[in-house]
Amino acid sequence: MKHLFAQRMAVVLCLAAFSVVAQAKYSENLAYKKYAVQPSQGQSLLEAIKAVSPFNRADGSIFHGHTDSKVSWSFDMRESSSRACTMGDVRVHLDALITLPELLSGSASQRREFAPYIAALREHELGHFQLYQATAREIELSLSQLPTMRK
Repeated sequence: MKHLFAQRMAVVLCLAAFSVVAQAKYSENLAYKKYAVQPSQGQSLLEAIKAVSPFNRADGSIFHGHTDSKVSWSFDMRESSSRACTMGDVRVHLDALITLPELLSGSASQRREFAPYIAALREHELGHFQLYQATAREIELSLSQLPTMRK
């Protein structure tokens, strides 16, 4: 996916060198939200996380983390003296929220077990965020490359 993105960016740079290409402005915001996990006496870490996870599906599956995203875009149209319309400034914004468990209590053993688990879950959710980033960049690129239209 990174290779495809690099190829597309090279095309945009080449087009910019030889023609008027829309000016693209990309921005993003990544935030984190936590939900509290407090294992009760005799409860395993997995049981405690499942009991409080806000991501319970109708089919019974339970997710421990989640990444929400919203991509928004806007653009300006420019009209040339020959009455042709072309893309002006393109603005693309990605908002993302990663929700993860936070261990607030538990035994020393559970805290040791939680540390590598939460690191791996965070990395997994960041993978989802990277997919959303790639999608937002594809939207940015696609809008920037729309052809000039004659009236």
